[in-house]
Amino acid sequence: MHAQLTLFLSLFLGGLVLNGNELDLEGIIAKHCFDCHGDQKSKGGLNLQQLLQSKPLIRHRKSWDHVLELVQQKEMPPEEDSRITPGEQRTLLALLDKEVNHFDFSTVNDPGFEQARRLSKHEYLNTVRDLFGVSQLPDLKFPDEMAGASGFDNSANTLFLQTSLMSRYIAAAERVVSTLMPDTTANTKLLAVRKRMIVAYPNTETTAFEAAQRVLQQLLLRAYRRTPTPDEIQRYLLLFDSVYRTDSTLKGYELAIKQCIQAALISPKFLFRTESDSESTEPYRIDSFELASRLSYFLWASMPDAQLLDAALKDNLHEPELLAKQVRRMVKDEKADTLGNLFAAQWLGFGLIGNRIRLDPIDNPWCTDSLMQSMREESALFFVSLVRGNRSVAGLINAPYTFMNEELSREIYGLDSIRGNNMRQVALNDSERAGILTHGSLMAITSNYKETSPIKRGYWILETLLGKPLPPPPPNAGAFSEELEHNDALTFQEKVELHSNRASCKSCHSKIDPLGFSLENFDYFGRWRDSYRVWRPEPENHDIWMVLQSMQLMDANELHRRLVNIDLEPDDFRWAQQVFARLMQLDEPNQKSQIDETFTAVDQRRLIMILEEMEIEPLESEDPWFQSIHEGINELRSIPEAELQDKLNSLELPDDEKQACLILIRRALNLPHVDFKTQLSELGEETLDQLAGCLEALGLMDWEEKENDGEDRFDLVEITGNVELSDGTRLQGPAGLRQNLLARHLDDMSRQLIRKMLSYALGRQLEYYDEKAVEDIMSHLKKQNYAFDALIHGIVTSYPFQFKKPPHDSQ
Repeated sequence: MHAQLTLFLSLFLGGLVLNGNELDLEGIIAKHCFDCHGDQKSKGGLNLQQLLQSKPLIRHRKSWDHVLELVQQKEMPPEEDSRITPGEQRTLLALLDKEVNHFDFSTVNDPGFEQARRLSKHEYLNTVRDLFGVSQLPDLKFPDEMAGASGFDNSANTLFLQTSLMSRYIAAAERVVSTLMPDTTANTKLLAVRKRMIVAYPNTETTAFEAAQRVLQQLLLRAYRRTPTPDEIQRYLLLFDSVYRTDSTLKGYELAIKQCIQAALISPKFLFRTESDSESTEPYRIDSFELASRLSYFLWASMPDAQLLDAALKDNLHEPELLAKQVRRMVKDEKADTLGNLFAAQWLGFGLIGNRIRLDPIDNPWCTDSLMQSMREESALFFVSLVRGNRSVAGLINAPYTFMNEELSREIYGLDSIRGNNMRQVALNDSERAGILTHGSLMAITSNYKETSPIKRGYWILETLLGKPLPPPPPNAGAFSEELEHNDALTFQEKVELHSNRASCKSCHSKIDPLGFSLENFDYFGRWRDSYRVWRPEPENHDIWMVLQSMQLMDANELHRRLVNIDLEPDDFRWAQQVFARLMQLDEPNQKSQIDETFTAVDQRRLIMILEEMEIEPLESEDPWFQSIHEGINELRSIPEAELQDKLNSLELPDDEKQACLILIRRALNLPHVDFKTQLSELGEETLDQLAGCLEALGLMDWEEKENDGEDRFDLVEITGNVELSDGTRLQGPAGLRQNLLARHLDDMSRQLIRKMLSYALGRQLEYYDEKAVEDIMSHLKKQNYAFDALIHGIVTSYPFQFKKPPHDSQ
C-alpha cells in the first residue's frame, strides 16, 4: 500500500506544472492552515508558519510526518472549517510527500560533529575499573547524569565539567590509587594490579627514568585511548622526577609512579572523550584509535581493551573483516551487558524501577529492593540475550522466554517452581506473556501509583517502542473532569471512554487507548489479573429511572432549553438529543429493564453526567418498603378484575380480610396517574402497611429488610482485553497486541531501534541528515531477516559512526 502511494505521488509530482500560488506548498498551507497553526495561534503546539521557515523541511521530520498523516486521513485541514479544494488537497499531499519522504540527502553530506564530552558516570566507573583490571572499585560517590536530548545519559549536550564534579574526580583518583595500590599488601589481587600498572622497574640495565618512561608510555596509551605525544610523556616525567628525587628507593619509585597515575586520572584527556580535528572542510574518516573508542564506548561503555588498541596501533581496524570480527568478540564479552542495563534501560525506561518508581515498603512489604533489582535485571538480560543470540528484532515482542529468580517468579509471575537468587532463562508457557512488552518493569513504569494507566501504556507503545509520538494534548485535555475523577462506580476504562468522547480528545485517544487497554490484565506491577473490583453503590439504571420520572414532568421545550444551555461538544449534543427521544418512548411498567436493554453501561454513565449538568434532579428515592408497594401496584394494573378476584379467593385468608384487601387494592388502583406516588404516600402509614400485607400475600411484595453492615459493595468486573483500534481492527489482550505489532509495525519498531541505538552510539541526538544512514541500516537489517548482528554491524559501519565533519561546516 505504501509503495503504491509512493508510486502514485511520484507520477503525480512528475506531471505537476507550477502555476503561481495554485500549486505552491507554502501558499496552500498559508491559505488553509495558518489560522489555526500560525504565529497568532498554534493549536496543539503546532506552528506551521515557523516550520516552513526552517529549510529543508526535513529538519523537523517528526512534525511534518504528523502533518502528512493528518492530510492523508483528511483530518487536516478539518472538513468543517476548510475551503480547500480536492485539487489543492492532492497537491498539498504530493508536495509534502516529496519534501518529507523523497528528500535528496546527497545535498547534505554531513556525518555530524563529534564534540568533546566528559565520560558519563557509568563510563567513568567502567573505564577506571578496566584501566586497573579489577572487577570491583571502592565506593565512589558520583551523582546520576541527566538524560540529554538523545534520551540517554551519554549525550554530549549534557556532559560538561562543573567545579564541584572536578573535586569529586580528584578525591576519587586519590582513593582509587591508595585502595588498589597500597604501599604494602599480601593480597594477590592487589599485587596483580600493581604489576599491571607498573610494567617496568629500574635495575642494573635500566635507569629509573627509562623505566618510568616505559610505564608512562603504556599508562597513557590506555588512559588517553590513543598514542601519547612526546610532550605529554615529558610532562609526566617531570612530575615523576619531582617526587622520585626526594626518595630514590624502590618505594620512592612506586610512590612517584602512583603520583603520575593519579594525575592521569584527573587529566581532561582521560575524563573527556576527544577526537582530533582536521583542517579539511569536507567529511573525513576518523582514525583507528577514534574508531576503537567509539566501538568500546558504544558496546561496553568503557575504554578499548588490549586487542582494540593493538588493532588501532596497526591501523587496520577499519578493515571490514577485522572490524566485523572485533564487533562479534565484543558483543560476546560480558562487558556488553551495558547494552541491556544502560542502552535498553534508558531507551525503554525500565531503569527507573527502584529509583524513581517504587512502592511504599510499609504498605507493600512484598515489593523489596531485591525484587525491583530483579525486575530491572530481567529486562536487561532479556535484551542482551537477543543481541548475543543474534535473534530477530521481532524477539523484542514475541520471544517465548524471560529471565527470573525465585523472588521474581513468585511475586510477579505467580510461580513456585524456581529456587535461588540467581537469574536464569525460563521458558514461558503462558500464551499471554512473551517478549519484553509484558515484563513487570515496563508495566510498572507505565502505571500510576498502585493503579494501571492504559493511557501511559498506549502512549509508551506509540512513542517509545514505535517512534510515532503524538502531538502534545490541548490545555487540560489530559485531566478527567471532577465528576469523572471522583466517580468510584466507574472502572478506569469507562472513565477513559467517557473522557475520550470529547471532540478535542478523540483523535489521539483513539490511537492510544486501545493499545493500553489490551494490556489491562497486567496490574500496576505486571502481575496478571482476570478482573478488578469496582464500587457499585446503586445500579445505574435506577439512577436514570429516577431522573426519568422528573423528565416526564417537564415539557419538551424545557428539556431542550436546559440541554442548549450547557456547554456540550456538538457530538455530545446530538447524542443527547437522540437518547432523550428514546428515553421518553420507554414503556412505564418496564422502564428499568428497558434502560439496560437499550443503553450500554458506559452510555448510561455518560447520560447521567449530562443530566447532572442540566440540573435535572431525580425524584427523591423512597425507602425500599414504599418502593416495593409502588412497583406491586403497577404490576396489578396489568391484571384483569376477574383474575384479581380469583387470586384473592385462592388466598388462605378469612373472607373479611380478603374483602378488605380487595377494597384497599381497588382504592390504590383508582388513584390518578398524575402524581400517583404522592397520593399513594398520603394514604398513611397504617393503610400502606395493610396494603403491603395484601401485596405480600399475592406474591407481589418483593422486599426484605436488611441490616446495613456499613461496607461498600464491590463488584468484580472481568477484564477481557478486547479492544478496537482506530482503523476498526479488533484484537484481544496481550497476544492480540503482539500479533498486530509484528504484522503491521515491525518496520516501525526496527526503525525506532535503529534511531535510538545509533543516537546512543554517537552520543548525540540524531539530526535530519542522519536519516539516510538510518534508512541504509534499515535496508541492510531487512535483508538479514532483522537479525541483531545486522543491526550492530550496520551502526558501526555507518557513515556518521565512521566519519566526522568540522563543527563550523556542519549543516
